Amino acid sequence: MGASDLMGIVETAALLGINSGTAYHWVSEGRLPVVRLSARCIRFRRSDVEAFIAARVVAPVEEGRFVQIRLDGSGQKRNTKKPSSGD
Repeated sequence: MGASDLMGIVETAALLGINSGTAYHWVSEGRLPVVRLSARCIRFRRSDVEAFIAARVVAPVEEGRFVQIRLDGSGQKRNTKKPSSGD
């Protein structure tokens, strides 16, 4: 892993499409993986951020319905269907 594999907060937030304050908040909650270089200096691995995004992809199944694939605690995939109205 070279220095070019690490991103700062601004680049990470831009990649996620969020505000840098939100990125800091997610770090403090433990939601976003971080490389801590010192007590006040953090960086993000591009591969970790891309995996974070990929884990939250929602794919359309049919009109008006979506399936979200999540990993449960055991690392197994599980599908959850969003009920459509009127069924």
